[in-house]
Amino acid sequence: MNTLIDNSIVRLCLAKFSGIFVRAFDVIRLLPIRAYRIFIHFRDRIQLFIKEPRELFNIPSHLYWWFELLFYIGDILGLGEIYETLADIVKFNSRPLTPEELKIVQTFFPSSLNASRLRIDEHSFIGPRSHHFAYVSFYTINSWGPMQESIFVHELTHVWQYHQLGSVYIPRALRAQFSQDGYDYGGLSNLVRAVETGRGLADFNLEQQGDIIADYHRLLNGSHTRWGLGSIDDIWVYEKLMSDLRKSEERDLAA
Repeated sequence: MNTLIDNSIVRLCLAKFSGIFVRAFDVIRLLPIRAYRIFIHFRDRIQLFIKEPRELFNIPSHLYWWFELLFYIGDILGLGEIYETLADIVKFNSRPLTPEELKIVQTFFPSSLNASRLRIDEHSFIGPRSHHFAYVSFYTINSWGPMQESIFVHELTHVWQYHQLGSVYIPRALRAQFSQDGYDYGGLSNLVRAVETGRGLADFNLEQQGDIIADYHRLLNGSHTRWGLGSIDDIWVYEKLMSDLRKSEERDLAA
């Protein structure tokens, strides 16, 4: 018994040690795309002023633009990786994925997510314990106790959003949570309208995206959707929206 415990502790320590190098490598590897995001942030702002000159006087919009710029700069400096490393050391319970969790990652995000960097903390004291929710801090999923698979998929979607957008996913997800629609993407009927009008996954807010993919996972596993009355017969609608996800996976595979 003591040998098993000792081996488990050794594996956990090795995972924490290797995680430092994985994150350090990501800071270097992702530097070009992170610099490009800052360029796009400025370019889109200039184009907006040219197209809509009155936006020059939109003070709240200016403030939010500068707020997001701070997150882009933080990505360049590797602040997310530094935070993750410190948290991984302090929170001794954080662990790598189990084989079952890794299988889910490979089902939905086979190319984009760096599975060796993903961590789970099922004893996250602040927030999840008292308010019973899970949240993502960059590549770490925080909860209080084991998560349902559908919740795990929802949180993985936020990790994917971090991969696609950078750490601006944080304020954007928070805005989505406090918006009128919140997590509710409108159920099957709204997804059908989205498909018929050429809208995709990116046209939904970040929390809705997470629940669309989580509901797709529910259908794949024989359950009903959280939103609306979707069943396995309706999975084609979700498959259409998953094309956005698959396109991003193909781009990552080709990169």
